[in-house]
Amino acid sequence: MNKNLIKIGILALVLVVPIFVIMFLKTFGVNHFEIMTYYPIDFKERIINGKTVIDTTFHQVPDFKLINQNGDSINKRQLNDKIIVASFFFTRCPGICPIITSNLLKVQESFVSDSNVMMVSISVDSEYDRPEILRKYQQKFNIDSNKWLLNTGAAAEIYNLGFYGFKLPADTIDKTLHSEKVVLLDKNRHIRGYYTGTDKKEIDRLITEIKILQHGYKLSQ
Repeated sequence: MNKNLIKIGILALVLVVPIFVIMFLKTFGVNHFEIMTYYPIDFKERIINGKTVIDTTFHQVPDFKLINQNGDSINKRQLNDKIIVASFFFTRCPGICPIITSNLLKVQESFVSDSNVMMVSISVDSEYDRPEILRKYQQKFNIDSNKWLLNTGAAAEIYNLGFYGFKLPADTIDKTLHSEKVVLLDKNRHIRGYYTGTDKKEIDRLITEIKILQHGYKLSQ
């Protein structure tokens, strides 16, 4: 009698537990996962239906004007309503830049047919990295110019953009900026993540978090 009850109990667990697991995942799984937004700068309280709601204003990467590898002017307005993967580099870099570029090719491949995701790499060696040099770099790494823009511009603007806009570390004395960090921006130009570009696991995390952003936008439509 007891053995039969035990068997029935085990069978019930086998049948019921997967149902609870599925319900848990639907409720608390990836569909409800959110990635953080960096640098809150202001908070305002509102009362909605008798409850206090706090609205947070976050730092936005400012508009900028640069020249891409095709010699065309680009600015942030052309990238409006896009998820952006940004990095800073220079073509004569013998160390981390080729590694980061090679790793970012996986991002290019993952979203090559998705027009809502763009990649932007900005040279910190504007005197040398003219458009024709950037095109050679593009060809060397099989970069898709429809997906990934290589850019140059005025040195002071690039420094300010990296240091004040993307919040990347820089030498404030020599006014030089070079970082192994890749930055993820959402469609509102809010910073949503930093990733070590030399680490393939970090690039995988970047790809995952882009997909999380995309899923969030779909849910809000």
